[in-house]
Amino acid sequence: MQRVIRASVDRAASHGRSADRTRDRVVKPLGGLVVRTRHDADAVVVVLVGELDLLVVPLLTDALTRALGEPRQRLIIDLSGLTFIDSSGLHALLHANERCRAAGRELTIRPGPPNVQMVFELTNTIDCLPFASGR
Repeated sequence: MQRVIRASVDRAASHGRSADRTRDRVVKPLGGLVVRTRHDADAVVVVLVGELDLLVVPLLTDALTRALGEPRQRLIIDLSGLTFIDSSGLHALLHANERCRAAGRELTIRPGPPNVQMVFELTNTIDCLPFASGR
């Protein structure tokens, strides 16, 4: 994991950007999930690509903990790149929602593809999470 992060920082520096200024992170574990974190003016955006399952939930939890430590008021979790989510991924998103509410932060979840959104519909959690309207 550290090698991927370090490579991302080295690439940013080689393109003439300050690694501290961009602070974008890309982490890819052995499992099937890539977590990209970027910082917009007022939000931290966590983009998930691949499969969100029990194996990689700790990676998401770590990224969300770092995001909630940022001074930005909004957190955006983008599920549009997910191909699969299981119950542990669903639980992690519900927990992120609780953490944001407790911290007085605004959470927005960008919907995933139909097969991912179906998990929220089948578990009756689609109305429990702050999904962005439209795509």
